Amino acid sequence: GNEGLDADVLLCWGRRPGDSWNAPTTGPGGFGSNTGASSLTMGSRSYGDGEHGCFVQADGIVSCWGDNSAGQLGRTGVASDLTEEPVDLEIGSSQTVVAGGNFTCALGEDGVELTCWGTLANCLESDSQSIETRTVHATEMGWSAFGGMAAGSSHVCAWSAAGEVACWGKNHKFQCGYNSGDLTCDPQLVD
Repeated sequence: GNEGLDADVLLCWGRRPGDSWNAPTTGPGGFGSNTGASSLTMGSRSYGDGEHGCFVQADGIVSCWGDNSAGQLGRTGVASDLTEEPVDLEIGSSQTVVAGGNFTCALGEDGVELTCWGTLANCLESDSQSIETRTVHATEMGWSAFGGMAAGSSHVCAWSAAGEVACWGKNHKFQCGYNSGDLTCDPQLVD
C-alpha cells in the first residue's frame, strides 16, 4: 500500500542514467525536498534517446535530470551529459511539462506560451553546451490559450480549450495527424 507516503515527496526508481538500478528512493540531491511537485514526465525511450525526466515544483519552477546530450534538460554548463541531480531551469513559471525523446516542452503559467528545447526531431539544434528554444504562442493558431499538450518521442501536440489540436515535429508515421511530409517545425492544425 501507500501508507506513510508523503504527498510532497517525489519518489523515483528504476534504471538511472549510466545503466545503474535503484529501488524506490527520494533520490540524490534531495528529490524529497521538492515540495508540491507536479506534472512529472519522463522522456520516451526509443532508438537510444530519452532517459530524462522533469517535474514542475509548487512555485512553477521546472526541474529536470538525466541525459542532457541533446540539451533536453534545458541547461548549458551541466557538468556532463548525464546528471542524477535535478537542475532548475530558467524559463519562467510553468504549469505543466512534457518530455519527448530528446526534447522537453513547458506550458507557461498563463497558458499562452509553450516553450520547447532539445532537438525535437531536428527542428531545434541543441546540445549540452548550446540550447536552442522555440516558443509557440497560442495566438499563432488563433487561440486565446493552450488547453494542454502531449509529447511523443519526436513530436508534440497542443490543444485549445475548445478541443482544436495542432502538432509539429517528426511526422513519418503521420503521428502529427496530417498526410504531408516527414517533418514540420511549425505547428499545423489537425483537421
